[in-house]
Amino acid sequence: MPAEAARAEVLRGRLYPSVFRSEAANKKLITFVWLNVYNGLARLRFLASGAERRVERSPVAKRLLADLRQRGVAVTDVEAIGAGRELAELRDKYRQEPAGLAAEGGRIKEPMVQRFARNPMVKDVVDAYCGLATSRQQAGCILHPSTRPPSRRGNAKWHVDFEDLHVVKAFLFLTDVEEDSGPTEYVPGTHPHGEHALALAEQLRRGIPLEEEAPLGIRPERLVGRAGTVALFDARALHRGGFGRGKWRAMAFCSYTAPNWVHPQLGFSLYIAYTFGVYAPLVRAVSPWNLLLAPFRYKVSPEVYRD
Repeated sequence: MPAEAARAEVLRGRLYPSVFRSEAANKKLITFVWLNVYNGLARLRFLASGAERRVERSPVAKRLLADLRQRGVAVTDVEAIGAGRELAELRDKYRQEPAGLAAEGGRIKEPMVQRFARNPMVKDVVDAYCGLATSRQQAGCILHPSTRPPSRRGNAKWHVDFEDLHVVKAFLFLTDVEEDSGPTEYVPGTHPHGEHALALAEQLRRGIPLEEEAPLGIRPERLVGRAGTVALFDARALHRGGFGRGKWRAMAFCSYTAPNWVHPQLGFSLYIAYTFGVYAPLVRAVSPWNLLLAPFRYKVSPEVYRD
């Protein structure tokens, strides 16, 4: 039992399918297969969509793409993406903490978030970052109550979202998110385009303590901002969810992946279908195409933490 408890406190696994001894070679191979074989049609749709040209013409979108590639995080505000009026009703709805919210908070389905998820600038930047026409995976609201949890647990511990090579999340802050609101923490440069991506893959083979305060010797950064902030984040970076210290926090979010995940997750697909009413990931997870072209079965965390 002590040995099992010790294992549960370490994030350990393979970030890329192990074909070669070199993590750089593994990453290069699976990225090519993911982009050109698993998702070849999505790649062609992206090239024909004009998204790259639209991003290049927009100073805001161009900066977001550059920041996302360099840091794994890009931040702007709701007015800059041209959605201030469109999303005003959603922002008003969650300004105040609702009564009866569970102590641990959670995710809820919220139809108005679809307006945010369909924002053309957000979608163009995410597609340009991934190099293909992405699909929405989840959309809803994350609510954290003003009560302080007793300890970090679940997605509040270090983890990597591993179902696909890029899992880009778009957040709209519905309240101010400050240090005591339990902001998401991330290790900069550990996303797939980052300078520490291979270091993360190599360290995961040995194990990363879930409670470590500076993984890989890098000080984490926090995703904070005022209400109305829009943040794009590649959750393939090492990160952990918010650990609130007594302040109400609400965020709208949507998540984008390739149409065909590199690592189909039947259980996670069922969760998405049940929680958010999004059935496309489930259909793809059981399709013959996905089962045939996703032979790599690998696991990053014994408890599969996600935020």
